[in-house]
Amino acid sequence: MVPILAATSVGIVADRYAPLGFAFSFVLAVVLWCGWLFAWVNARDRCAALLLLTALISTGAVWHHDRWRRFSSDELGLAAGAESHPICLEAIVVASPRLQPAPKVDPLRPVPEGDRTIVQILVTRARDRANWRRASGRVRLTVEGHLLNVHVGDRLRVLASLFAARPPCNPGEFDFGDLYRTRRQLCGLHATHPDCIAVVQRGPRWHPASWLNWLREAGASLLAKHVDVPRVGLAAAILLGARELVDSQQTERFLTTGTVHLLAISGLHVGILVWGLLWLKRLRVLSRRKALLAAIAFVILYALLTEARPPVMRAAVLVSVMCSASLFGRQAFGMNTLALAGILVLAVNPTHLFQTGTQLSFLAVVTLGSVGPVREWLRGPQEPLDRLIAQSRPWPLRVARRVWQVLAGSWLASASVWLVTCPLVMYRFHVIAPLAVVLNPLILPPLAGALFCGFGVLTLGWLAPSLAGICGSWCGWCLAAMDWEIQTALSVDGNHVWAPSPPFWWVAGFYLALAAGLVQPRLRPPGRWAAAMICAWFAVGLAQTTGSTAVSSRTKPDRLVCTFVAVGHGTSVILELPGGQTVLYDAGQLGSPSTAARRVASSLWSRGRTHLDAVIVSHADIDHFNAVPALLERFSVGAAYVSPVMLRDESKATRALLDALRAHQIPLRTMSGGDRMKTFGEATVEVLHPPPLGVAGSDNANSIVLRIDFAGRTILLPGDLEAEGLDRLLAEPSLDCDVVMAPHHGSLRSNPSQFAAWSTPQWVIVSSGHHRLEAVERAYLTAGARVLNTAEVGAVQVTIEGQNLAVRSWLPDGWQ
Repeated sequence: MVPILAATSVGIVADRYAPLGFAFSFVLAVVLWCGWLFAWVNARDRCAALLLLTALISTGAVWHHDRWRRFSSDELGLAAGAESHPICLEAIVVASPRLQPAPKVDPLRPVPEGDRTIVQILVTRARDRANWRRASGRVRLTVEGHLLNVHVGDRLRVLASLFAARPPCNPGEFDFGDLYRTRRQLCGLHATHPDCIAVVQRGPRWHPASWLNWLREAGASLLAKHVDVPRVGLAAAILLGARELVDSQQTERFLTTGTVHLLAISGLHVGILVWGLLWLKRLRVLSRRKALLAAIAFVILYALLTEARPPVMRAAVLVSVMCSASLFGRQAFGMNTLALAGILVLAVNPTHLFQTGTQLSFLAVVTLGSVGPVREWLRGPQEPLDRLIAQSRPWPLRVARRVWQVLAGSWLASASVWLVTCPLVMYRFHVIAPLAVVLNPLILPPLAGALFCGFGVLTLGWLAPSLAGICGSWCGWCLAAMDWEIQTALSVDGNHVWAPSPPFWWVAGFYLALAAGLVQPRLRPPGRWAAAMICAWFAVGLAQTTGSTAVSSRTKPDRLVCTFVAVGHGTSVILELPGGQTVLYDAGQLGSPSTAARRVASSLWSRGRTHLDAVIVSHADIDHFNAVPALLERFSVGAAYVSPVMLRDESKATRALLDALRAHQIPLRTMSGGDRMKTFGEATVEVLHPPPLGVAGSDNANSIVLRIDFAGRTILLPGDLEAEGLDRLLAEPSLDCDVVMAPHHGSLRSNPSQFAAWSTPQWVIVSSGHHRLEAVERAYLTAGARVLNTAEVGAVQVTIEGQNLAVRSWLPDGWQ
């Protein structure tokens, strides 16, 4: 099974990065399969084996091409554009609606959000004026509010906004478009009210999907009834896979402690539950045969109930095969069985190969299987005479020895899994959590208690509500113990480190070396040499990750890089100055602060930056600084700068910003018109506005205006400058600017005609979440400037090197 899985994976990867076309790959696969059959019938074994492997490569490519690239001509996603537009359509519900609770009240979130309902639908037709046309496609429908009395199989009429899945707007940013495409979703729908959804026809209640949906909803209701409110979301996540009930702050706590895998139903959860089920055999409640059959039935039902995600599917296959082997007295080969699970996962959806959760799940199991001999040694003597001697020792010594064996074995397994998965976690999530080695074994007992008690709630909820209430209380206590352990781990200094992604060649080299040692034992070096080589490889990776880009920047004193991050409706500008310093001008958006922080952080990490010499907040509008507190968790900061006027603001948002700066011990300094920041090589950074006492008007009128001069070029960053502040600036002598950020996100209130005449820019960057305003763009074009809008082209990077100025945009395919 291992060579079959490897060959199929090679074909899938080949089609992702170097597709040959569906027709060619299909014909090649048919020819190769026919050639294999001919060679096999004629007993030409070597030729048959070679043809079989190449046929599997072609088959993998065909299957991936069909799932990833081939869509029907009436696919709804092909009609979706970058801008959303209203559409009326009919669709069938294919997955039970899930409620996404409103985010917690946050002073840094300018626009409060309510509850949402997420529904997966299969489109059948769409309305074109008065006519209905056939349409297809699986779509994720988001409804503002609670969508009630909608079930799997129901036919809906939907009035919503259609939008295409947008690619990443910044370098290093996670590609949600690829994630949805793995589910064959090319677009999304957004409905502003539940009344936009009407049930046209009820679906059949006898369908298996309807029964699973009913079980899932009933289970969620029982958990909500019997588990304490603060813990019910976490209980639903670890028992039913409903991660949407866990808020983003709690998810980040699990991520930074290396325990985020507990939030996703995985082999660990299935293994704990099956272990508990098999204990019924030891207690003589069930016979050996019945216990094994019950374990097989349980894992299959549980996999279907949790929507058969790859980690659960892998665990279900492993448990089913091993229990079946035990029933029939056959040997279950570990790697062979694991490869069979991988083949079945890819048979369901070949794009699972590229999902981080799938990769981490299989890596963990391979690692645990590889350290098995060491764990056997830690269990103690295996020879009968040695066991007899061990049993003759005093009972306190036996108990102590057994506890040591369990703890040492658990920590060895945890350390092995952490070491093997660390490069992939660094590459995907930018975090290193060494404390996870100690924390994961300690968190297993409360996790097991929460799982057993939670299933007690699910099974006893309608039979014995009083017993279900007791189980719910115990489940809540176990979850509280888990939360306490995680909070304690977070209080330890150095519990985690945020870092840029290591180079891809380093990650790939690490796993290729491990695979070679696993497949060919003769390639494995002795233990000490292996440990030394792993340490050396990690040292190389960390040096490449944290130092290479910064050193490269410092060795080029004639270069300045200015990146306008695409954060939506908001502002964030990264200045990489000739002296090697990094200055962040604003970081926020008119929406989720975590989303803005993720986009800014990915842009910084893509440049290898882990330290900010200065953070400048232009003014007190929340869409210019609400990402700063989250960035302080990820980057070290030398100092923060604001205008004196901003310190007079008493809003909850500014207090949250100041509290975050104090908590991280960041010096807070003020700057006003006429100030100059310290010399950055040959570059100068000067403040043009506001005056020390400010001007009359709003916060926007008192925005900090930065002028950056280098190599005879000028970049101007005016924040949201308008009204009295803009009039004061325009009264100053005019400038000859090369690059200007449009004031107030390109608003008409920023007087674009006069501002363009005063600044005479060659390039104008509009940092906005909205598409172009023709009147504003026309004003800058009339002044001879070229206009780029981050809403359309993604991040914009300006590089001044020597006497040359280069401007690049990120979309559609990397830097252009």
